[in-house]
Amino acid sequence: MISLENVSKSYGNRQTEVMALKSVTLDLPAGEMILLTGPSGSGKTTLLNLIGGLESPASGHIRVCGIDIDKVGEKQLSRFRRRNVGFVFQSYNLLNDLTARDNIRLPLVLNGASEAECGNRSEELLERLGMTRRADAYPVELSGGEQQRVAIARSVAHRPQLLLADEPTANLDSANAASVLELLREIYRAENVTVLLATHDPLLVESAKRKVFLKDGSVMKTEGLV
Repeated sequence: MISLENVSKSYGNRQTEVMALKSVTLDLPAGEMILLTGPSGSGKTTLLNLIGGLESPASGHIRVCGIDIDKVGEKQLSRFRRRNVGFVFQSYNLLNDLTARDNIRLPLVLNGASEAECGNRSEELLERLGMTRRADAYPVELSGGEQQRVAIARSVAHRPQLLLADEPTANLDSANAASVLELLREIYRAENVTVLLATHDPLLVESAKRKVFLKDGSVMKTEGLV
């Protein structure tokens, strides 16, 4: 599913250059829920952005879902993201002028799905996530936990192969964080999607079976992975 070979990424110019990732080589299998962990600044978000095609590496090779994403143009990258990847962010990133239902429908609309498919899929996900009664609410009217539920539904609405979640529980209290984690596990099982979740939450780290540990832009070790 995901293969990185000697991938490096830096920010800034020569005087202020910061190495976010340093010669990372990593192979991650399909059909698993894998946790990326490490302290703040270890490179978790950068790694997710590179795998999701949101950023380009300074050097090295990245292959995701059978596509050499470091070798294709922006138009192809956009198509890759739209069809193959779902994103869940710490800050939810819902569109404030759309209802919960319409936020979930958005990826389907962008992929050219029919009105019937958009309606059926959004209602299916709203019911699965226990959000049917809040379908017509706008993000400002939803709690943090509810917003993250909608964001997760939106991320898998178009049935991606890969779900990338960047600190999805960081803005939630412990009860909502546990609920969102269980929801991600449910989505992982029900949707047959590969999940890569970045966090430094010790409770999430402790509960995960497959982990990649990052420090100072390097992979220090892995657990549960061949």
